Amino acid sequence: MTVSPVLKKYNIYIIPVHERVKVFSPEDEIEVIELYEEGLTIKEVAETYEVSHTPVRDVLVKHNIPRRQHPYLIRTEYYTKIKEKDYPKVIRLYEKGLTVKEVAKQFKVTPNTISRLLKSLILKSGQDMIIFKK
Repeated sequence: MTVSPVLKKYNIYIIPVHERVKVFSPEDEIEVIELYEEGLTIKEVAETYEVSHTPVRDVLVKHNIPRRQHPYLIRTEYYTKIKEKDYPKVIRLYEKGLTVKEVAKQFKVTPNTISRLLKSLILKSGQDMIIFKK
């Protein structure tokens, strides 16, 4: 016995991938582009249409719409790295109560960079500290 009859017995149907992916009409594609250009994120546009971000991104790629950079990734240099001399400042800001996101914004890096740095510094020092991503 194959899987299909068993699934059908329990009213479970497998929908092929090509039938699950949202395909926008030409009018919808124009609206998707307009919403994105008005400042909505890909995620927000996707939520408007109740789809994942993938079909929205596909529309933007199809029409050669340049993607905006994440605000934390807009840098004056190609690559910004936190210098070792700034490590104590990162820890002080975090201990003062700033969120990982707020600390990251000050150093023009992603929140993940700060989170990884704090975790590595804590592991090296042997202290106990909980890092919350906010």
